[in-house]
Amino acid sequence: MNILHEIVFHDEKRVIKITNTIVDLLWNKRQLIYSYPESGGILIGRENITNNNLIIEFATSPMPEDIQKRSRFIRKDSGHLEFYQNLYNENNGIYRYVGEWHTHSERIPEYSMIDKKNWKKILKNDKCNTIQYHLIAGLEAVRIWKIKSGSIIKPQLICTQFWRNIIK
Repeated sequence: MNILHEIVFHDEKRVIKITNTIVDLLWNKRQLIYSYPESGGILIGRENITNNNLIIEFATSPMPEDIQKRSRFIRKDSGHLEFYQNLYNENNGIYRYVGEWHTHSERIPEYSMIDKKNWKKILKNDKCNTIQYHLIAGLEAVRIWKIKSGSIIKPQLICTQFWRNIIK
């Protein structure tokens, strides 16, 4: 199914857009059947230097070396970072790592303690970004958490209506 919707939300004075290509990926990776494993990858975007808005336009999909279980996704494959590095190099450094995405089998996803620990570790090891956005796609909603200075900010978006509009 090709999704023609994008997600747009506000974070303080910044507009953040997630392109329909990524929304399509999230939609297709939902854990609709009990045996489906979690999926995940990284989010890559670019900032508009004139207004500080962020467009998240690339995401990686699960790769062969990743670990996918019913309630766990571990990004192990170096292909995720290779994809990012190639994109960065081919586009004169305009793209940046934005955060991680993965699925949950919950209707309205909530991060787990494992997610929280992982997000904080990723931010601590990221020498370039002081703010990251991590996304979890559930069965009926997508939620996005902002990580800033090691703190997890309440979700910026719960878009149950968004999924319902796609289903119609």
